[in-house]
Amino acid sequence: MFSTKRLIYLIAMIIVIAACSKNNDKPKSKTELLTTGTWKLKAATFHGDSDGNGSIEDVDLFSIIPDCAKDDVTTYYPDGDALNEEGPTRCDPTIPETYEFNWEFKENETKINTGGKDFIILELTSTTLKYIIPDPYGTGFNEYKATVTYSH
Repeated sequence: MFSTKRLIYLIAMIIVIAACSKNNDKPKSKTELLTTGTWKLKAATFHGDSDGNGSIEDVDLFSIIPDCAKDDVTTYYPDGDALNEEGPTRCDPTIPETYEFNWEFKENETKINTGGKDFIILELTSTTLKYIIPDPYGTGFNEYKATVTYSH
């Protein structure tokens, strides 16, 4: 049996352990999540009529993207600048190894705009950036979209 003294000691220890294990870290903002590290393409899917037969389906684009494009990395900076860098395997040696572009969040940070086009953010964590490119081929069909996933 527990004595009252031991019970009080046990309760006190539980409180101390619980207090010490609290995570007092402030959650990162979306800007902090986006601008920490470099992003590399991990998945891409097209949703729409990919072969002109009228049926809407999902197509794995990542499997047909050349390896020389899969190893590229993108870095976003807090000031709205960004840099895309060719990876070790270059697709075309005549194209510059890097190019800069601008980015900004829109609509309460639910969209990211790059190159004048808005992408709908599905997920933004410390390791994953996933967004939708609405009507990526400019067809005018709202059901056509590409979902793209990057990771650190």
